[in-house]
Amino acid sequence: MLLIINYYTVALFLGGIIAFLSGLFVFLANKKNILSISWLLLNICSSVWSFGYLYMIISVSEHVAYISNVVLHIAASFIPFFFLLFISNVTKTYLVYKKIIWFFISPITLFFVYIANSSLFVTGVFHKFVFNYAPNAGPLYIFFALYFALLTMLSLFILFKRIIYLDRHKESLQLRQILISSSFGFLGGGSVFFLTFNINFPPYPIILFALFPLVIVRAILKYNLFNVKVIATEMATFLMFILFFTRFVLSENQRDYIINGGFFITTILLGFFLIKSVKKESQVNDEMKRKNKELFRLNARLIELDKHKDDFVSIAAHQLRTPAGVIRNYVGMIKTGLYGEFPEKLNDPVGRIYDNAVLLAETVSSILDISRIESGKTKVEFKKNNIEELLKSIVSEQEANAKKKNLTLDLEVKEGLNYDIVFDHEKLDHMLANLIDNSIKYTEKGGVKVKLYGNEFFILVDVADTGRGMSKKFIETQLYQKFAREEEVVNNISGNGLGMYFVKEVVELHKGKISVVSEWGKGSTFTVAVPTKLKEENVEVFIKEEGKIK
Repeated sequence: MLLIINYYTVALFLGGIIAFLSGLFVFLANKKNILSISWLLLNICSSVWSFGYLYMIISVSEHVAYISNVVLHIAASFIPFFFLLFISNVTKTYLVYKKIIWFFISPITLFFVYIANSSLFVTGVFHKFVFNYAPNAGPLYIFFALYFALLTMLSLFILFKRIIYLDRHKESLQLRQILISSSFGFLGGGSVFFLTFNINFPPYPIILFALFPLVIVRAILKYNLFNVKVIATEMATFLMFILFFTRFVLSENQRDYIINGGFFITTILLGFFLIKSVKKESQVNDEMKRKNKELFRLNARLIELDKHKDDFVSIAAHQLRTPAGVIRNYVGMIKTGLYGEFPEKLNDPVGRIYDNAVLLAETVSSILDISRIESGKTKVEFKKNNIEELLKSIVSEQEANAKKKNLTLDLEVKEGLNYDIVFDHEKLDHMLANLIDNSIKYTEKGGVKVKLYGNEFFILVDVADTGRGMSKKFIETQLYQKFAREEEVVNNISGNGLGMYFVKEVVELHKGKISVVSEWGKGSTFTVAVPTKLKEENVEVFIKEEGKIK
């Protein structure tokens, strides 16, 4: 056999090498995956066909050429079968075509394998074109050509249907590349049929057969179906094994045998540990990806549950607001004697009922307000108002509460400033009243002093009391949380623990700032800063998304 180097021998040699390596490359990524197994079998058959055809066309012996012809046709019989198996797996339609593949197509495939050595299939091998030998079609060969063409077109049709179904999905791009490269690959390989049927058309497109496995492997790896890093490490290590083993076998003397043998053994040991290390790293990365995916899923579930919780709280608060208000109003009317006098011994129980009804109504109202703010459904009306007038009104309303506890309640306003600024009147009223009411509640003697002042950028309100104060730890960790109350401070004081949370939300709603200075047993001073340059507009504010005004 003479080694003939031309376009056809190079194309067939490359086709055999590329097909084998691409099949092995993908198989090493996932040995238990039927997709990679079917791809490996397809490429082994393609490689055998390519080397078989190469050996036949360069052979100088008719007998050897005929044996090569039988081998290449046995491999060729399996190519469309394994291609259909691969396509049905890559398109996730294997279960649909499973019975057709195994009970209808596989017997036909085995039939052509059985007759590959028959003169009814190929009458012999003869000199054709520039080839030493090429097959000559027998009476049954036309059926083999039809089988090959129809099975290939069925596979491509399945692939095309899946692409149309996925439309512009990411997976569709991968399948498009497989469709195009497979079409050209079978066009290149199928070009040899012309010579077999003695049609004078040289197989010029045969190089396409060598290239299509590369395109498909690229498509598979590009869309991360397999672990490229592990495969690349295994392939590189395998090539080093081959290199050093070849050097060992070709050693010319004992010294070279020892040196090359040492390199070969070292390569085996280092390669083993390298592959093991890369696989371990890959497993850790895969586990991290899996956990991140699970964490993302759980986070989405938590967001959904949080939304359901907010909806439930909002609905519950809506349903409770009216009855809580009715109870408070009617008990208040009973307490004031609107429905006539009642026994003196009921004064204390009725008073307790009234106080708790007021607390219940306030709690329901606070929960509803907070729920609206957190869900982004609160309407904020930013209009120009006078904060001095607002503060005077609040202090006037709170004076009665201060007098009940024999406390002083003073308001100090710095002169010479313009207190006409933009804010939401209702929410700022509620927030400042809450702040002053809290100071009165937690002050046993002395009083509360409210101070209004400011500068070019902020209007500031100080609410200072001589009450119990708060610990530094409570201020830093719990003060602005829901239902937060310091146990040492709240004894015998009614409240729901929502006041300061609401205060902070309203301050942030106005792009403002809040701070507190407190010393245990010496009172607290809260400072609220409201910007002077907020725009006047009515907007729907989504607190949950940004935390501030858009």
